[in-house]
Amino acid sequence: MDIKQLKHFLAVADTHSVAGAAKRVGITQSGLSRSIQALEAAAGLPLLERRSKGVVLTEFGEELLPRAKAILNERERALTELQAFARLEQGNLAIGVMPNFDYAVTPKLIGRLVTAAEGISISVSTASYDELIGRLLGAELHFALLLAVAPGQPELSFHQLCASESAVFVAKKHPLAKAGRLRLGDLLDYPWALTESQALTQAFEAFFRARVGTVPPLRLSCGSIALLAQSMQEAPLLSVLPRPFGQSDLLRGRLVALDVEAPANEAHAWLAIRPQTVPGPAFQVALRILREMFPAAALPGYNPAHGDGVSRRRSRRTGP
Repeated sequence: MDIKQLKHFLAVADTHSVAGAAKRVGITQSGLSRSIQALEAAAGLPLLERRSKGVVLTEFGEELLPRAKAILNERERALTELQAFARLEQGNLAIGVMPNFDYAVTPKLIGRLVTAAEGISISVSTASYDELIGRLLGAELHFALLLAVAPGQPELSFHQLCASESAVFVAKKHPLAKAGRLRLGDLLDYPWALTESQALTQAFEAFFRARVGTVPPLRLSCGSIALLAQSMQEAPLLSVLPRPFGQSDLLRGRLVALDVEAPANEAHAWLAIRPQTVPGPAFQVALRILREMFPAAALPGYNPAHGDGVSRRRSRRTGP
């Protein structure tokens, strides 16, 4: 099983065609077929199946697909980071975050990264829990910031950043904004909006069923905190958010926390990584900053001798 064979396998998986895959990678159809046959022989299992509508993956091919992506992405990342070391640069950093982090954590992290090392090129993807888990498994991200009660994925490593007490929020002009102490039954007649998360939705539904026997109408599922907050200004929506996020600088004054028990109050903020990842210079800087932002968190090891990554090496070489 070699890199070329994996590239050929991914090309067929993407195009569902041997001819299309051969054209994409620039070899003959017969050459690509031999490469796939060699990969199947090495695996000892059939990976592709030809059908009338094209080529599809077998169950074994589906199992190999995310691992093949991870191997190739890790290879490309390793080469990029080695070149960054050679050029005395910081390299790239790919971060995934759930929408909840857009206001309270991510801006501070990005700001400190930009300030700490000018050579870092940062890309941030905001997506749902399940999407970020998939991208981590595919080695498309260095790490992800997640909100969950009990994250579970044996191929990943999770490090708790902090507990995240939740509250029910409404816009300042909402009829319940000045109501004082409320009962859960008071919340049933209003529509709700939640950030996109299957786990949050399940916790929300289980919370209301257990306490009042019914679930209020969920009218909006949103991948953007900004859009969710703005929608709450336009309609009498309720939402549940972690208190640090709902009371962040950008949302303070726009949303009000109600005096009522909140769903999903057991959630925590997590850093998720692939255990086999070797931190490059950009990742090391991010780990140092996260450790400073969350001093009580048990985060992965960081070698202080490296300082802020390669930038410290540059100063040693060019200094007096």
